[in-house]
Amino acid sequence: MYEATFRGEKAAVKQLDSNSMSFGAQKAFVTEIQLMMGLDPHPNIVPMFGLVESPSVMVVMELLSCSLFDRLRQTPR
Repeated sequence: MYEATFRGEKAAVKQLDSNSMSFGAQKAFVTEIQLMMGLDPHPNIVPMFGLVESPSVMVVMELLSCSLFDRLRQTPR
């Protein structure tokens, strides 16, 4: 994961290891991200801002203030 700036806001950029995925799996992933980019805002879904497909697949999303692991540890069960 990389930290970047997207339209003046801090963003997270995740790059896929395309060598470990088949072409079909990469296409399915791209399709899923495209669908997620079209979703209405929801508090339990990290907003996806953009997608780069070449030279490698990268997803640009909201940069969260903590990790999922930290969030789960904070949440009462």
